[in-house]
Amino acid sequence: MWQKYCCDIRTLSRISTKIRKAAWFSAAFLLLTLMALWILRSTTFAYEYGIKAQQYVTINLPKNWGIRKSLLEYADALLKWRPIPDKVSFDRAQNSAGVSEDPQRSTLLLPSEENIYHVADSTTLLQALKKATAGQLILLAPGDYIVKQRTIRVGHGGEPAFPITLAAEKPGQAEVQLDSLEACISTSPIG
Repeated sequence: MWQKYCCDIRTLSRISTKIRKAAWFSAAFLLLTLMALWILRSTTFAYEYGIKAQQYVTINLPKNWGIRKSLLEYADALLKWRPIPDKVSFDRAQNSAGVSEDPQRSTLLLPSEENIYHVADSTTLLQALKKATAGQLILLAPGDYIVKQRTIRVGHGGEPAFPITLAAEKPGQAEVQLDSLEACISTSPIG
């Protein structure tokens, strides 16, 4: 009888040791998983996934009931924890172009009248860019310029002292729309 009781204590001791080890491994796994998720949530992929998930929850939450609705409410609560970027208010009517004046540029260094090319439509804009020379100013009349090309050719690269400048006659009232997946990079607020 005594031996049977001793064996039961040893067995219980082994079982409790195994349970403690399993608990430590589970806690370590959970900690590593939470750290990985915390790092992942700051990536662009997580941001885009969060936006799509929020849209899905917003659309489907009123349409469901029961367990599904409970799960969507839980997902909504979790999504509120994700970082949301600050919204910057911009009033186009109050601000001329959305950028401050470049202090390195001076209005005294305007190109001569023969170096100013006035543009009123998309085809004229493309022609002006093909014929552009160093120091030329291409002025866009108010309106939208839809360029349906993948590549835009510029006739000259410009020079540091004489860049090719593309500007609007009335700041904030000319918009160039490109039919491309690539970006258009501007090195200054006006150029």
